[in-house]
Amino acid sequence: MIVAERGSAWTPWVERFRLATPEVRVVLQHRGESMSALAMRVRTQLAELERHGLRPERAVIVGGGRTDGDALAARSGCLRAITSGMARGSGGEVLLDDSGSDRLAMAGLALAVNALTHGTGVTVAHVATDSRLAKVA
Repeated sequence: MIVAERGSAWTPWVERFRLATPEVRVVLQHRGESMSALAMRVRTQLAELERHGLRPERAVIVGGGRTDGDALAARSGCLRAITSGMARGSGGEVLLDDSGSDRLAMAGLALAVNALTHGTGVTVAHVATDSRLAKVA
């Protein structure tokens, strides 16, 4: 699953994920859509997958550069929904990619949630901009 905020560089992730996973679900933030509405759509997509007995094994949240409270809360909500589904299954990996200005926010969120998911089979990591795609394939 790829969660892409408006203005993010998400397209390289599609190709990288498709190398290992034949089906990639992309949730793009629409023009004028609030961050909270994007988070709600992510939760809806995850619920739809679970109804079919599926859970993402890999996911990436690609930031669009925002650092305000609404963006942080929405990212946190997306991350909780994704990781909780993975933890109920066989685990998984979630990556947080930044657009530069939101680097510290994404790194902090990844660090905090990774600590919370310890022992669940779920890992959460921030992807450094310089090597963002090299280690994913």
